Amino acid sequence: VFPKCMEVVAQETGNDERALGLLLGLNTLGAVSGVLLTQFVLLPFLSLWYSAAVIAAFPLVTAVLVAKNLPMRVSGYRPLVVVLSAIALAAIGLRFTNTLPLTSVRAGETLVELRTGPEGIVAVKKDRNDVWTLSHNNYYYLSTTNSEELNLRMGHIPLLLHPAPEDILYIGFATGLTSSAAVSHDEVHSITVCETSPLVIELAQKHFGRFTGNAHEDPRVSIIE
Repeated sequence: VFPKCMEVVAQETGNDERALGLLLGLNTLGAVSGVLLTQFVLLPFLSLWYSAAVIAAFPLVTAVLVAKNLPMRVSGYRPLVVVLSAIALAAIGLRFTNTLPLTSVRAGETLVELRTGPEGIVAVKKDRNDVWTLSHNNYYYLSTTNSEELNLRMGHIPLLLHPAPEDILYIGFATGLTSSAAVSHDEVHSITVCETSPLVIELAQKHFGRFTGNAHEDPRVSIIE
């Protein structure tokens, strides 16, 4: 879209350097403000899913304006067209996203809880065999309870091999199964877990605490977001 805008401005102004410079400046300003607006306004208030729908409306508005060859100079009707187009496209996008499932539920599975936030979609599911799963963005499976032994081994083996484990650091909380293994080691003084998603921490503590023995409540455990 931007190269097309440059072409139109050059044709309208006869390659006026000031007009082209202004367009470049506005493009840079838009890039910077877009990042700030997305990070501090859209994601916290609309979550990742709906922010994507809103953001998708703006390039469409620009494409419509360029395709229709509307005059580049501000006239009485152009701001109205831009505003109405943005509202219409955003409304259509939001309405369309509301009809799409935020996560897939396989045959035999039950969706226990689903939350959306700036980090995306976090879902807790269980199947008919009472196997619980924590997934992120409908793609990445953080962990399942049928891999409990594997997760606990990943937590125990390094501590058993170390001559004197005292301060433990885990990168990623997921269901909390791996880090819960360290709680049973009395020689460990502190257990620090780093997790970038507050939703993962919240849902893991709420639904997987019975599998970890609520290890996150141990006074030696600190979870850093």
